[in-house]
Amino acid sequence: GEWEDEETELILDLMSDYGQNWSRIKEHINNRTYNGIKKKGRKLLGEILDRSCVTKTCKGKSGKDWDEDEELKLLDLHRQHRYKFTFIAHLMRSGRSVAELDRKLLEKCQCQSCTSRVSKMREFGGNFKTAWSKMKAAEVKSKLLKRNRLILERVSMNSQTKTFQKQKGSKQAEIAAPVDVPPAPMCTPMGTGTVKQESAYDLTIAECCLPTTIESKSEAASLERNSEFEEILSDCEILPIEEQIRAEEKNLMQYMY
Repeated sequence: GEWEDEETELILDLMSDYGQNWSRIKEHINNRTYNGIKKKGRKLLGEILDRSCVTKTCKGKSGKDWDEDEELKLLDLHRQHRYKFTFIAHLMRSGRSVAELDRKLLEKCQCQSCTSRVSKMREFGGNFKTAWSKMKAAEVKSKLLKRNRLILERVSMNSQTKTFQKQKGSKQAEIAAPVDVPPAPMCTPMGTGTVKQESAYDLTIAECCLPTTIESKSEAASLERNSEFEEILSDCEILPIEEQIRAEEKNLMQYMY
């Protein structure tokens, strides 16, 4: 079945401690099979090869030795795209997983960022691959928590927008309601027997709708602020929660590797 976020966080915590020792990890997860845990863990680390990264003439080089051209191409793409390994794998089309690209980059690249990651990796202990697996699991968990936080923030903003829209709609309904215009005073000019309406009382509907009390003016100012806030939120491209989650997961997969 699908993995809940809590289960994913748990397996990432265990991988930060045990690396890819799936037997040790299985001891702490009873509701999943060994193969299910291994498949999920390898997928999170990027060990599973994306078939779209394999050309017709390339059957995949996973586990095979790297040649000099591959290494130079990897270093060049790293300078252009940083750590977007999924995108780099699509550009290389070499049949290697993103995990292999990441490990090879740490072995060969001497840039400040990679040197810093190597120093951090050594703190986890173990051989190169085990230390890399522990560090990568910690990085993936950090990105997962960031993604969840962004989703919650967007949901909160979406809820606030709907609240303001309801308030704006109710205020506009009140303003658009028919207003009883008081009858204009009538007067009889001297020397005539006709009745004339004073032009000073020829009020329009718009004039009658203007706020005249302190309370109504305050409400109008509040409505104006809400309207400005909605214009700001409209630039944020707030999506429904289902589309938010899909978009965030797509972005996560793009910068995760």
